[in-house]
Amino acid sequence: DGERHAICVTWRSTGGAWQVYMDGTLKKSGFRLNLGGKVRSGGTWILAQDQDKVGGGFDPNQAFSGELSQVNLWDRVLTAAEIGTGPCGQHGNVIDWETTDIEVFG
Repeated sequence: DGERHAICVTWRSTGGAWQVYMDGTLKKSGFRLNLGGKVRSGGTWILAQDQDKVGGGFDPNQAFSGELSQVNLWDRVLTAAEIGTGPCGQHGNVIDWETTDIEVFG
């Protein structure tokens, strides 16, 4: 629609509960996603590109076209109230858009 949107995705390892919010409104949710999974330290976060397998390279035809801003990551699930008040003004405690060294490719 050409408008700027705030997207927030949550996931909890226990139970695999996940939620997708757009502009503070819950749009979709579910359970059993990667039950017991962990996000390990020392990795690389890839944004706006589909990688079919680890180390598998990238296909330019599968790249996101647009703008990304205020990408943050927390080590906990934000509450619906926190998401509703606009996480764009909040800083993640794992990845903070304002202070993380971000490399752009492509």
